[in-house]
Amino acid sequence: MFLKDDWKAHIHTIRKEEIRRAFSSIPAKTFNKGIEFGAGDGYQTTLIGPMCLTFISSDLNFRRLRDEFKIVGVDYRAYDADNLSGAFDLNSFDLIFSSSLIEHLSDKGKFLQDTRKILSSNGYAIHIVPS
Repeated sequence: MFLKDDWKAHIHTIRKEEIRRAFSSIPAKTFNKGIEFGAGDGYQTTLIGPMCLTFISSDLNFRRLRDEFKIVGVDYRAYDADNLSGAFDLNSFDLIFSSSLIEHLSDKGKFLQDTRKILSSNGYAIHIVPS
């Protein structure tokens, strides 16, 4: 039986490997502006945030955000991924990231359409979903 701390450590190990694999095929570069949807406890933000000059870590519920995962310079904001219309300027992000979020949304297609609108023409959208 996993204890709560053991489970979180296990999940963080999985998330770290997901990030390594997802970003290994992207040319080495620094993104100007990135956003993460569904940041959860903030662990993945510690891995992705430093890749961007400006980074927004977003979640609908930041009560799960752990202090030890907060990064200076990251903008933490609450956004509802089910309702992004008009929340951001068009073509404003070079990186859009989510992990284990899309399967929880009521309209997955709308989320993908909305995020496509805010992705720059040479940007990367990385959405990891459970198998």
